[in-house]
Amino acid sequence: MLFLIATCISGSICYYLGLKKGIKVAGYTREMANYFSSFNHLDILLKNGSCEAVRDALLEYDEKSELLKKTKDPWYNEHSYKIDKIFGHARLYLVENKLQNIESANRHLDLSIKACNDAKWEECNKEKLVWAIEELQKSGGRINCLYK
Repeated sequence: MLFLIATCISGSICYYLGLKKGIKVAGYTREMANYFSSFNHLDILLKNGSCEAVRDALLEYDEKSELLKKTKDPWYNEHSYKIDKIFGHARLYLVENKLQNIESANRHLDLSIKACNDAKWEECNKEKLVWAIEELQKSGGRINCLYK
């Protein structure tokens, strides 16, 4: 709990300084602060949110990663961007399937496979990506709404 509070406070301070002052604080840009804030929001919703809320948070996180990539922030490289795309869209695939939005789910699966191919992974198929997300969920990135 203390870690969560400390993370929120530090993220809020970095966000405020980056947004209001337009300066870098310990290497954090405004976009990086927005990205971390979105990441923390997503993390909370993965554990406690409805599938609709998780979907919206994943889409917001994707937008923040796009903005961060455009700034060419040295703390967020091309590899990080591609990983975010692969896992973000694979998670969206699972969530949209749960919500029975099959067309949207398939679109996100295609985007995940494309990002996987762009990252030059050896196996880029539905089974491998779903397996990767399931493994990620075992280590703390569990999407709880999928099991309700």
